[in-house]
Amino acid sequence: MFNYTVLRFILKFKNFCLINFILFFICISQCIARVDIQSYSYILQAEQEVSSKQDAIKKLRALDSDLIILDAKFSNTQKWLPSDLDAIRNGKVAKKVICYLSIGEAENYRDYWQTSWDKNPPSWLLAENPNWAGNFKVQYWNANWQKIILQDVDSIMLQGFDGLFLDIVDGFEFFEEQGDKYIDYKINSLTKHSYRQDMVNWIGLIAKRAKVIKHDAYIVPQNGIQLLQEPNYTQYITAQALEDLYTLNNKKQSISRIEYILNFAKDCLEIPILTTEYPSKENIKKYAQQKSEYYATILLLTNRDLTNYQ
Repeated sequence: MFNYTVLRFILKFKNFCLINFILFFICISQCIARVDIQSYSYILQAEQEVSSKQDAIKKLRALDSDLIILDAKFSNTQKWLPSDLDAIRNGKVAKKVICYLSIGEAENYRDYWQTSWDKNPPSWLLAENPNWAGNFKVQYWNANWQKIILQDVDSIMLQGFDGLFLDIVDGFEFFEEQGDKYIDYKINSLTKHSYRQDMVNWIGLIAKRAKVIKHDAYIVPQNGIQLLQEPNYTQYITAQALEDLYTLNNKKQSISRIEYILNFAKDCLEIPILTTEYPSKENIKKYAQQKSEYYATILLLTNRDLTNYQ
């Protein structure tokens, strides 16, 4: 199968003379193939388009995807069992199933949520996200929040998942925002680190915890691609996921914006880039496909509710 990270390497160094290209390629060939992800599926509301969990398992098993991202639960009342995940994986050799986990916001529909927080929130629980009802900003470096999420990490890994898909990794941007501007590398007065370094440290803790249970656990952060330039970050992650890189619903993103974002990954050729796009119009889907091929990312076209089995 074609390796997208190799193509990114070729595109970046296309002006090398042939001899230098071959020599340099040999030198880095071992790091280029960190993992071989050619396709992925992302389904968080698995119960929406099926009649039962067994029906969902059949559909997931039939998917020709190297990586499947699921919620820890099939529905509000049913978790995925280890046997369910085994059945899903059996549809394709080396298929991995990883679990969605929000680490930069608290969600009031999760099992950890305490009703007392509605009126008396703990100090680390901050404002509600105006764009996502029931999601609340958190001080993600706070030990009490981290204790809650690390317990979820243990539970997820013991369920039999192959790793974690970490959302709201870009939560540091909330704290870097100052008026209508963002202050890169803004220092957190509580930790004396930058908010970005606090997120890197947090992901490092999560990765280490997951790998206690499964030594080769996948760790895939979504958004926050700026962290690829932080020291030690890439040692914790398996791939980097992005949303809305090429499109914003049915609008095309500008080339300057696309290249600005991807520039953060220019020195991380061993890291696959997964791009999830949500257009419904065929011409916008085609645009996303063309740009993904050009920039050598792994593309998924789906709906924003994440109900599509594709």
